Amino acid sequence: MKFFTLKKVVNPSSVFSDISTLSMQALLKRISSQIEDIGREVKGIIDFTRREALNNKFIYARDKIMLATTASEVERELYLKEADTYLMEGLTDLYSDVNAQVKTLADIKGPFASIKNIDSTLSYINEDMQMIPRYVGLRVYLFNYRDKIDDANRILGEYRYQLQTLSERKLGDGKYTALELIHKNYRYDEKSVDFWLEKPKQMLGIIDSYETMLAQNKKDVFYIDVDGYKYE
Repeated sequence: MKFFTLKKVVNPSSVFSDISTLSMQALLKRISSQIEDIGREVKGIIDFTRREALNNKFIYARDKIMLATTASEVERELYLKEADTYLMEGLTDLYSDVNAQVKTLADIKGPFASIKNIDSTLSYINEDMQMIPRYVGLRVYLFNYRDKIDDANRILGEYRYQLQTLSERKLGDGKYTALELIHKNYRYDEKSVDFWLEKPKQMLGIIDSYETMLAQNKKDVFYIDVDGYKYE
């Protein structure tokens, strides 16, 4: 015979923080991997110096986080602040660069436009869009760990604004948005058709779902405890 008891979670914020943050990180990592996969279809020139610059701030932040794991409480907070500074700088650079690359793509016009230039620009956009979810995911995780939920929401809001700007704001002559322009110039295969039109919508949905979970972190959470008894 089993007895069911409704019990209240002592610290609901930690439950939602762990579940929602880990699920969002997994989804952002998957998005990053999907963008990396589709990027293989663009025959751009690999700029290793540029790629290193995009990754360096992330690596520096990760190193600070590793130091924080064995530090005292005071030192830990300092290390995590330094990590977030690296992530903030890297994310700011990425947002600026992707917007600049989209403008470059919009300026490549005419029947004699260089395919090489188009592919190189698309490869840069692809790299930026691949790295951004990684930076966002780690910043949100750190803010949640430090119980700075408002800051976590702010980072997600900035990411949403960036995606919405790319998907809604018309460029130059007003014919295309940034994502429509990327879509127009991208060399899809049959498995990835319309990736740049559909995937950002999914990304916005992920952000909305995560923010909904964050909004619950101050509310009471209950779970069902099951006790089993044997009768002989």
